[in-house]
Amino acid sequence: MEKKVLPPRYYLAHFKEFLNYHQQHAWHLCADAERGYINEFLSLPEHAQCVLVRMYNRKSDFVEQSSLHYEEIDHVPLALALLKRRQWVRHVQEHEFAAWLESLTKLELINLCKELELPGIALSAKKPMWLAYCQQTLCFGHVRHSQLFLSYLVHSYNSVLHYLLFVFFGRINSSMTQFSLRDLGIRRTNKGEIGARFNELDEAKSAVFLR
Repeated sequence: MEKKVLPPRYYLAHFKEFLNYHQQHAWHLCADAERGYINEFLSLPEHAQCVLVRMYNRKSDFVEQSSLHYEEIDHVPLALALLKRRQWVRHVQEHEFAAWLESLTKLELINLCKELELPGIALSAKKPMWLAYCQQTLCFGHVRHSQLFLSYLVHSYNSVLHYLLFVFFGRINSSMTQFSLRDLGIRRTNKGEIGARFNELDEAKSAVFLR
């Protein structure tokens, strides 16, 4: 059996299919925030759309900018500049600082301490010890202007995307990777089953917070 190969921008096609479903079948379940999000996303240049969806598909909310270079995406720096300017992406905020610190690798924690001219601990120490040292030593104000900190971005619409995924798949903790599994013949999506699940916006909004 011949192995299926997905096209270069498969993830963008999946995301547009996902948004089209909401426009065609679940618009009544979208408030102003979701409708604005969908319309504004579709108005972005395609290279910016690609970068944004690549960010959505990462396991971590915190994405290092230099890791966002892909062969099929042209002008990534320009795309990021546009996304920052239009507030689609932003830097880590103070309430996210602890989670960001935990997401760093041991090498990043070491380099952060070096950049801030901190003594650190033994290089042979494992990541949990380095993390504990940084948690005890560093604060948001201490780190926010560092090169490492500024190299990380977060997309700005977590709650909106979370809700749209819930409306489409009917469950929380869903992701766009299920489209790829579908195209590879591994798994089907719930597309077409969700429209009748909720009749009213308030009903859908309440359900997502109860799950």
